Amino acid sequence: MRVEEYSRSGVPRRGLCLEIFGAVHSGKAEFAATLQSKLTPLAAAVTTRYGIGGLKAALDMNGYVGGAVRAPLRAPDEAAREEIRRCLDEAK
Repeated sequence: MRVEEYSRSGVPRRGLCLEIFGAVHSGKAEFAATLQSKLTPLAAAVTTRYGIGGLKAALDMNGYVGGAVRAPLRAPDEAAREEIRRCLDEAK
């Protein structure tokens, strides 16, 4: 995927992702690592912790259509949604 395509995709916090990409591409590894540390809790929440349902919830919270979670997977409960929302806010 080219940067132009990525910048139009439905990736939560894509601006931060593009900033990380730019920092790495410019040789600013330490700055990129600092930015990545802001993104890591969100990445963990929407992948390993809450899975596909967490990713879909994050997309919904960002104005995209994550869609319904199909069985046997489950949508995150309200506590999980609050954590995802907090992670999204902290990754700004």
